[in-house]
Amino acid sequence: MIVVIAEIVGGAALIVGVATRWAALALTVEMVVTTLLVKLPNLGLVAAPDRPGVGAEIDLMLLAAMLVLLTPGPGALALDRAVLRREL
Repeated sequence: MIVVIAEIVGGAALIVGVATRWAALALTVEMVVTTLLVKLPNLGLVAAPDRPGVGAEIDLMLLAAMLVLLTPGPGALALDRAVLRREL
């Protein structure tokens, strides 16, 4: 349930550009936990040829994207900066 809320609310916040760092932080934590606890122990880092789509490469790519959003923060077009004139 927590993952569903983080994905929906965090994804919507990233699309709109509100609380970008907080949303990226929540999604980063979620990606690290799901990758370490679900993907790597059971399936491995890269998808096997006989089981396509079950590796952790997509999760690691999304983790890298969240770290990129987390580090510099939102851009000039984010709703936080455009409307509120500050970053949440």
